[in-house]
Amino acid sequence: MGAPSIAIVVEELLRLGARRLIRVGTCGGIGRGIKTGEIVIASSAAPVDGATRTYLHGDPYAPTADFGLVRTLVETAERLGQKPHVGQVATVDVFYNPDSDYFSKWRSRGVLAFEMETSVFLLPGGSGQGRGRGGLRGDDSDRERRALRGGQFEESYLPLDELNRSIERTIEIALEAGIAG
Repeated sequence: MGAPSIAIVVEELLRLGARRLIRVGTCGGIGRGIKTGEIVIASSAAPVDGATRTYLHGDPYAPTADFGLVRTLVETAERLGQKPHVGQVATVDVFYNPDSDYFSKWRSRGVLAFEMETSVFLLPGGSGQGRGRGGLRGDDSDRERRALRGGQFEESYLPLDELNRSIERTIEIALEAGIAG
C-alpha cells in the first residue's frame, strides 16, 4: 500500500519485461456525482505524496496514463454495464487529513478521488511516460468522502459483500481490457 511500495513493484515488473500494467484498487471518491461503489478510471494523478515529489525532484508534473489504455478501460467498463468516472485523482500519503478545506479544495480542482499509488504508478519508467499503464479504481468511499456542507463526514461505507462485488467488477474490467488492448 502506498506510493513507495508501488514504485518497487512497477520497477521490478518492468525489469521482468512487463509492457502493459493496470493498477486496480480502491479510492475515496470526492468528485461530483460519484456514488459509493462506482468505478473511477484515473487519466492522470496530482502528486500530493512524498515519493512522487522525490522522483520528480520537486518539479511540477502530473503523471498521465496511456490514452489508448484509458479508452480501452472505459469501453470495456461500458460494455460490461458500468458507467465509469474518468479524470484526475490525487495521490496522497495521509488518508485522514485534518484540514477542514482539504476535500473541497481538491474537488473544486476537478479531482475525482484520493488514493495512495497512482502518481508513482504512472511515472515515466522503462517503457516510457506512463505508456501502457492505466489506473482503475473502485470507489469504496470509506475514508475520505466529506460532504461539502459544514465539512461533516458523509457516512457512506459499503457493506463488505457490496465492496467485494465492486472490486470483482473492477478486476473483471481490468482483465478484459488487458486482453482487448
